[in-house]
Amino acid sequence: MKHLSRYLIAFAFASTALDTAKAATLPFTLEASPPGRDVALSVASGATVTMTIIRTSSQGAPATVCLSLSEFANEQGVPLAPQLLLPDEADAKTPCSPYHRLKVSGSLMPARISVSDLPASGRYSGNLIMYAEGFDPAVWKIVLASTGVFRPASLAVDRDDVLINVTSCPGLYCTAPDAAQAYIHLSDKSRQWPLEKVTLRQESEGKATNFDAARDLDFTWNGQPWRHPGDLSQQQPGAGRGEQVTVGIRPGTLAAGDYSATLRFQAANSSDDGGKLHVRVVVRHCWIWAAVVLVIALLVSYVVTKVIVALRHRIAFLRRVSDLRGEWAAPLDPILPVVWFRAMLKQAETLSQRFWLTGQDYIDERLNRIGILSRLLQQVRQIRDDLSRFPPSDLFINRRAAAALGRIISRIDIDSLDDQCAARVKSQLDQMADWSFKTDACYWGSLIEASRELLDIVRLDEISDEEAQAELEALVDALKDGMKTPPTDRRAMIGFEERLARLKVLWERRQVTADFGQLVQLNAMNCSLEDFFSAADLAAWSRFEASGAQIVLPQYAGAEPPESFEPLTFRIDTPRDRALGETFLFQHGLTYNWTFNLQSRKRDWKSLWLRRRTLPPFTATSSEPQVVVFAPESGTLIPQVSVTYNNQTVTVHLGPDGTGPGVPIADCRDFSIDKGFERVEVLSFAIAFVLALASGLALIYVKNPTFGSLSDYLGLFLWGVGVDQGKNLAQSLQMTAPAKP
Repeated sequence: MKHLSRYLIAFAFASTALDTAKAATLPFTLEASPPGRDVALSVASGATVTMTIIRTSSQGAPATVCLSLSEFANEQGVPLAPQLLLPDEADAKTPCSPYHRLKVSGSLMPARISVSDLPASGRYSGNLIMYAEGFDPAVWKIVLASTGVFRPASLAVDRDDVLINVTSCPGLYCTAPDAAQAYIHLSDKSRQWPLEKVTLRQESEGKATNFDAARDLDFTWNGQPWRHPGDLSQQQPGAGRGEQVTVGIRPGTLAAGDYSATLRFQAANSSDDGGKLHVRVVVRHCWIWAAVVLVIALLVSYVVTKVIVALRHRIAFLRRVSDLRGEWAAPLDPILPVVWFRAMLKQAETLSQRFWLTGQDYIDERLNRIGILSRLLQQVRQIRDDLSRFPPSDLFINRRAAAALGRIISRIDIDSLDDQCAARVKSQLDQMADWSFKTDACYWGSLIEASRELLDIVRLDEISDEEAQAELEALVDALKDGMKTPPTDRRAMIGFEERLARLKVLWERRQVTADFGQLVQLNAMNCSLEDFFSAADLAAWSRFEASGAQIVLPQYAGAEPPESFEPLTFRIDTPRDRALGETFLFQHGLTYNWTFNLQSRKRDWKSLWLRRRTLPPFTATSSEPQVVVFAPESGTLIPQVSVTYNNQTVTVHLGPDGTGPGVPIADCRDFSIDKGFERVEVLSFAIAFVLALASGLALIYVKNPTFGSLSDYLGLFLWGVGVDQGKNLAQSLQMTAPAKP
């Protein structure tokens, strides 16, 4: 450090002198060598060597010059600190101090360099600087070598270039093959001299590189590891006379890419500059990651395509649901077709909002049926609005028209509803439109049809009580006479319907002794029809309270449980009183409020302990003893219904005596995740995978020896996506191609 500081101060002093110099050149040489040329000197360790400073001109020469000797170093950067000795040095207090001042007294001036410890091998170079006020500094490069150095050998490398191909598998090191190892051989060219103290260094290249041989390459010397990894300047023991040394080169952990470096081997007793070796390492990732990226690309493309298609279907389904849902259906009585319409509309909306949309064909088919029923119900709503314009005095006509309309709706077979069935129902509804402008004719025609149906089933000989038989016979005769001579006004028609209604109620209650007797007496007393109906309904309600009614599911026989999202029709059965199920009160005069609790078997993943999920109950209301619902998922469905009449309520449960265990609901196979993948799609995906794997590896991976960068993987990913999208385009073109004539 002391010598280095001296060297820096000397240059600073020289720079100061240059600022005031007159650009004159010092008239001196060193050992007959002008400034700027190398001066080679041989010196023994611990001795001194004399050099001669020669004045080339006496005119203009300074009387005194200053000399400074820099620090020396060999080619590997090992420092050496020689001392400069002059015969007569000036006072140390002079401006040149602490540097050497030499008085110019003649043409030849000797100077000595003392070396305390000079290695037996190697060449050490430094600078001798001379400067004087008013002159440019003179610099000589001095090369010191030991007087005992004898360099007869010539190091040779058997190869000029080494190429090492490496395949790495980041993250899968157990599957990565061992890195290839290259071998070179060092020896004396003539095989007559040994190689002493061999060293290795990496030469700097013009362009910047992040490849460091000491860090990124592992070396071996005759099979033994390089003794000082990370410091290639450390000497190896060398080789004996005629011996050939094997040096192994193995790349370390490198990122994918192309690396190169120039290495130079040098021996202490080699007369030349040593052997040069160009090393190139080509690294790429293994094919496994390329295949994985292709698989991911195909899966991402497939899933994204499915998601986009599903989103498009979802939007279309929800738009259709929104179009089908309207306020027009709110005033309709909750009879079975209306309840089915509302439940299936809710089901289509629920299925369309699922994260993974499956069963598109099922939803589409269900929406088609809902659309058909929607058109029929809208026509029913229009007819009901027209009938509601009848005056209050035409109450019987309105009821008869509503009953006729209800019979048409109740006959709709929902399970087989199609365009043909809808056309037949629409034809019947078109006939109902005649009630608005052909009221009397339609009203009388409905009465005649109902009378014929009733008279065909009435058998007076089945009535054992003579008084009751007489009452029924009078009503039968009145109906027959009325059918022979059609009435001329509405009042007569209404009177005919009153007799028809009394006969119908009495015939329905003929097997219920208590009800039948009471109703026969009321008829004999010629009470009003409203009182007659009230008594019949009250008697039927009393029977319903004691009937032990129960909820049954006709579709479930205990063998195979129904599935979620399957339409389930629950109805109330009265096994102890079959005749009760035929009464008008039971069929149309009560309000049924249904409640369904679904005990799910699935566990809540949001809960810490994965407790079973608790689902909120769902409800439905109907004006008939049956309802259509669906379970949104698997579990156990427990129904319950509250039956209301004149502010009185009876609760009915599932099964005999309300002890039913519930209806087991299985997972729907039509909406499982695997149903979202059709067999044709899976097959086409497999074909696309094989094509993408073969073509991608052949065109992108194999042809790129340094595959492994982000851009390489991105290109391979886009290739896989392109293959899958090409497959989708081909399928869409095939589906939209016009049929051949």
